[in-house]
Amino acid sequence: MDFIREVAVLLEKEILLEKKQKTVVGLGMFFAFLLVFVFSIIFMDTSVDLRLVSGLLWIAVTFTVILVVNRSLYVDQENNCIEALFMSPISKHAVFWGKCLAIFIMLAVLQFFMAIVFIVFFQVILQANALGKLIFTQLLGTFAMSNITILVAMMISKIKGGEILLPVILLPLLIPLIISLVETTSLILGGNGNEGQLGQWMRLIVFYSAAVIIVPSLFLDNITNE
Repeated sequence: MDFIREVAVLLEKEILLEKKQKTVVGLGMFFAFLLVFVFSIIFMDTSVDLRLVSGLLWIAVTFTVILVVNRSLYVDQENNCIEALFMSPISKHAVFWGKCLAIFIMLAVLQFFMAIVFIVFFQVILQANALGKLIFTQLLGTFAMSNITILVAMMISKIKGGEILLPVILLPLLIPLIISLVETTSLILGGNGNEGQLGQWMRLIVFYSAAVIIVPSLFLDNITNE
């Protein structure tokens, strides 16, 4: 119960800080809209298939996640806030999961905005029975992507120029997840009824999401002590 209470307090702290400063969501929404606008201009006069739309969507999500995590950790590091939290009696795992849940909520808002803009700009016809699967895939993919990004960002936070190294280290780790998300999203949007293939890609996403829950639990103490 203490762990849950600590996570809830830290989550509330992150949400209140964002409501006051309006930097993470505001910056992320502007960046996401800019990416979608650029993509739509590039492919305005060409026929765009659903697999390409899915790929563009998750490229936009990936770079938005990196931007949001970098900005959020930068705010915490301005006054050594994150180091102070790790040195406090609060569980380090509570600090990590409070940060993860807060960023996940912010990214879920951005993901909803981006999905709507993509559907409108690229004139994607979404079937009613695909809506639930699409929302589940978007949320699960965003959860996994944000968690691994925060973990890697914390690992390199004390390195000079760590914010530049983050994409270099992170993107190879995200390749299996991004491929799975693109394939799953394109199958859902296409509605071709290939449930077997969809299930295979979905299981890979679930496996990756489980891994990003287990790995921080095993190595977070070592990472934060370095």
